[in-house]
Amino acid sequence: MMMPHMAHMPLSHPMGAVPMHHPAHARAQTLRAPAPRVEPVPSRAAVRAACAPLRPALTLEESKVARQASLARYRAKKARRLSANTIRYHLRKVNADARPRIKGRFVKKSDLAALAT
Repeated sequence: MMMPHMAHMPLSHPMGAVPMHHPAHARAQTLRAPAPRVEPVPSRAAVRAACAPLRPALTLEESKVARQASLARYRAKKARRLSANTIRYHLRKVNADARPRIKGRFVKKSDLAALAT
C-alpha cells in the first residue's frame, strides 16, 4: 500500500517508492538536452548587401513616385481604419440611448431622482 504523501514518487523502490533524495532522482535531473545552437544575427548592412541584387535600382524620379504611392496607400488605409465608426451592435446602442445620462455619463435612476429633488 502506498502512502498518500509518496504518491508523486516512482514505484521502483522495494518499500513502494523511491525517496526524492535517492541517487536515481539525481541522475535523472542531471541528464539534459544540449543547448540549442544560436546563430549570430546579421547586420543591416549585410542584409542590405544580400538583398541588393534582388531589388532593381530606381532613379530619383521613380523613387519619388514609389514613395508617394506608398504614402497614398498608407493614408487610405488609415482613413478606412479611423472613419469606420459604424455601430456594430445596434441593440447596445438602443439600450445606451435609453439610459439616463448627466454630462454624457450614465447615472443610476435613483441618482437622477435625487438630483431632481
